[in-house]
Amino acid sequence: MTSFKYKPKQQIKTENEKLENYEKLLKIFSKQKFRNESNRVISLETKIKLIEPGNVLKRGYSITFNKGKAVRDIKALKKGDIVTTEIYNGKFDSKIESINKANGK
Repeated sequence: MTSFKYKPKQQIKTENEKLENYEKLLKIFSKQKFRNESNRVISLETKIKLIEPGNVLKRGYSITFNKGKAVRDIKALKKGDIVTTEIYNGKFDSKIESINKANGK
């Protein structure tokens, strides 16, 4: 009997085994990728919670408003203005008696 150079049944078996191995690797890598992305989302959620205004206020910071807008620059204030300061557990109003600019700016 003549021997064929190519053995189709063996080639199909070999290719099926390769395919099964690729499938296993794909499952492993996709699970790992999902775990990594889940951990990344958890990390981002934690960071977002840390910078939420309410949590920032809990750490002792405050937000001062003048005419409904957050004060970002001392130039937005003048003597006699009534400002509202928000802290963790409430708000209070203050009257500007004097303005002291930092570093002479």
